[in-house]
Amino acid sequence: MKNLRIEALILSFVLALAHAGQIAAAPDLGESLDYTLRFRGLVTGFVELDIAKLTLSVAPSLDEISGRTAYNARLQLTTEPYKKAELLYPIRLDYRSWLDQQTLQPLLAAKYLVTDETKRELFWYDREDGQGYHYQTPEKEDASSGEEPSAQLLQMAALAEAGWAGLRENKQIVLDPADIVDYMGLMYQLRRLPAESGRRFDFTVFTGKKLEYYQARVERDHLLKRGWDRDALLLTLREYDPKHDELKDEVKLWMSDDDQRLLLRFYAESAWGALEGILETGRPDNGHHDELSESTRRSLKSYLDF
Repeated sequence: MKNLRIEALILSFVLALAHAGQIAAAPDLGESLDYTLRFRGLVTGFVELDIAKLTLSVAPSLDEISGRTAYNARLQLTTEPYKKAELLYPIRLDYRSWLDQQTLQPLLAAKYLVTDETKRELFWYDREDGQGYHYQTPEKEDASSGEEPSAQLLQMAALAEAGWAGLRENKQIVLDPADIVDYMGLMYQLRRLPAESGRRFDFTVFTGKKLEYYQARVERDHLLKRGWDRDALLLTLREYDPKHDELKDEVKLWMSDDDQRLLLRFYAESAWGALEGILETGRPDNGHHDELSESTRRSLKSYLDF
């Protein structure tokens, strides 16, 4: 299962979202949205299987980071509710990002990931000096390399545990262009995109290891899927490789076509399989999943020993 890179699939499809800086709603303080993630691929016998719960939330009050007011946005993902996913590849992910109240650009971010090992990462975006820093749990052979994050930085991120103090700097970049964002900044800037069909948007994302480039196009659509029946904006997002001037696999995202701009659904396919996320919060048939066909049940019994 590890070879299927489910972790990478989820992170790239769920988190690699988008940018803007235009109009529309700011994050709602106290907002909390729950999603169900479904996967279909070789390991599931090419039938859909619920694999994870994803929660996107915003703290009920603003924080202050280096003299700037910021939203405290959070992404939590777990396979705990799903027995088969837990047996195949259990994941616990907690990602927090402090986004500038005015620009929604990240100022600070912390990532805690547990799979078959535990990893911590800390992102620091020094907007005044135009520098970005990435700290991570050191590899065993690199345990003594790189500087540790400052006590002030850890205090701003409310990271008092000893494991965070053991991080080491492994990457520093110039914030050029200045609107470079992290994954969470992309999410909430995406909700600001103007509803202009056919328009292309370009994004630059700092992953902690490198810069990635994305292109997205917007069109109007109507989402009729898994209980949702409402007008939506369909965004087609693709990673761009400037070295070879080519676009990679696409991710489709449906946002509600209203002032809320809720991410209702996302869907992507790759060599590993297909992943779908559906918003459960406020879903008309919330709590009721689509019934499996008899052929699907037989397949599940055959492939997964249900």
